[in-house]
Amino acid sequence: DDDLAQYLLQLVQALKFETHLCCPLAEFLLRRALKNQHMGHKLFWLLKWSCRISDLRQDMLTLQILQVMDNLWQAEGLDFRMNPYMCMATDLEQGMIEVVSPADTMANIQRWFKKTAFDKRALFEWLKMKHKSPEHLDAAVEEFLMSCAGYCVATYVIGVGDRHNDNIMMKSSGQMFHIDFGHFLGNFKSKFHVKRERVPFVLTSHFVYVITKGDTERGNFD
Repeated sequence: DDDLAQYLLQLVQALKFETHLCCPLAEFLLRRALKNQHMGHKLFWLLKWSCRISDLRQDMLTLQILQVMDNLWQAEGLDFRMNPYMCMATDLEQGMIEVVSPADTMANIQRWFKKTAFDKRALFEWLKMKHKSPEHLDAAVEEFLMSCAGYCVATYVIGVGDRHNDNIMMKSSGQMFHIDFGHFLGNFKSKFHVKRERVPFVLTSHFVYVITKGDTERGNFD
């Protein structure tokens, strides 16, 4: 059921190209949905959503790709602490998005630090406030490091744009994750025909400061 749920989005789309309502694919999906309540719930909303146009479709697809990438990494023994949260379109410009807590946006964390958005110490000081002991702080930095590496690779491969500090969040555990995937596959924002994206992925001085625990002079971050 887990493997089927992973690709249920595409299977529902494939139903649109069947010549008859009563087809092997529809019968297969209904049988599996009747045996698994979670599968049935997801199938219902996907069928309802497929009849409409919703601005959450792109988020659903992007998060699905992130989940597939995480599964591939996990199969190779690589845990990059990815967080492909649940997202489901239910109607025109309506849907449900999983609340990830405790977490906050990078923008709010920078405002909490009461400095400018360019002060690279903000994220690390926030983690230090959440984790008083050196052992817990080291674990949080490791969580940040792994998740940062995973999302740098994933957002680069998918071509995710519009990565500002309101679209990147961090849990109190140190796990970093991206949200709001309105621009991907190279479809970036532009103004006067000038693309606003200047880097292939986001790795700011704030992130490096956390990874190096404030010692940004270390060669290759050790």
